[in-house]
Amino acid sequence: MKKVILVCFSFLFFIFNLTADNVIELNEGYLKLKAFDRTGSFCLYQLSTNGKNNYVPLYDDVAYGQTNKFSVLLDDKIYRLERKLGKPLSIEKIDNTCLITFNIKDRLHIVQRLSFIPDEYGNTIGPLLKIETTIENTQSKEANVGLRAIFDTLLGEHNKKAPLATDLREAIVSETSFNPKIDRDSVIISSNAESACMFFFKHGVDSPQQVYIANWERLNTRKWLPDVVEGRSFNSKYLHDDSACLFIWPIKKLKPTEVMTITTTIGYHDFVRSSKGYNIKSEAEEEVTPQKRIIEPTENMTEEQKKNYDYIQELLNRIHAVEDNPDVISDDEIEDLTDQADNAIKDIEEHK
Repeated sequence: MKKVILVCFSFLFFIFNLTADNVIELNEGYLKLKAFDRTGSFCLYQLSTNGKNNYVPLYDDVAYGQTNKFSVLLDDKIYRLERKLGKPLSIEKIDNTCLITFNIKDRLHIVQRLSFIPDEYGNTIGPLLKIETTIENTQSKEANVGLRAIFDTLLGEHNKKAPLATDLREAIVSETSFNPKIDRDSVIISSNAESACMFFFKHGVDSPQQVYIANWERLNTRKWLPDVVEGRSFNSKYLHDDSACLFIWPIKKLKPTEVMTITTTIGYHDFVRSSKGYNIKSEAEEEVTPQKRIIEPTENMTEEQKKNYDYIQELLNRIHAVEDNPDVISDDEIEDLTDQADNAIKDIEEHK
């Protein structure tokens, strides 16, 4: 429903605003950035392994990227950074940087600088998209100014078991919020079988005050802070399994002509092209190598106990094989195998 509504809106926008499309593109490796003059939005794409020069979005690009929104708070009023009557917008490419400029009623001058930078932390297999938002108070008085951003996640929406994840949480299946000062998570991961899109909120960025994951419609609200209920599904009245993430940065008091700058980054991982596997490490996480259980026969074992040993080792081998490929067996069967092995081991221990 969201996509139908926005596509219809985009069509009407085209009818009543017959300006020529101006799409700025930046390319780096397998990534492409598109910034749309028609809306003031932008989206990140990856070169697909299917077809020639076929780029696919890493997050939703419906209706010229309008479901991905940056907004600023000026005292008690919210302004969305988008092309709209009364809000001048310009878009240009200078060298390897895309600049999107907004002016809000002679009160705020906002510039978004989009560019590709190397990933210094080794969390991705390619560059990062750096999004630098500079906000200047052009009024003659102090103002309370804030910034927030909604990203309409896409890749994991058909995976009901794990539509989203972080570097510390294997699956996020319902509404969740993070306080970056307290929670050790550092990146939100949206992935499918081929790729992962990563929205960083630590490591070389300006950490938000709060991060929310919820249904897109609930985050796309006119209120600065959304009504997020921990554990509520990603469904709403009109949108089913439609997740998104919202970053809200701290509000700052800006004097006249004072400037604030907020930087965030988006990365990707390509499962198809990468041969090194996928591993995101956080500052709080250490690698732990799982230990496989092996029992050794002893000299005092009877023939019956040795038979039990062979039986147990066979069970353990089956368990290890399942752990390497968990999709071949159900959770109940895994639990049954484990119980059989534990009971047999216990029986041997009791008869030593």
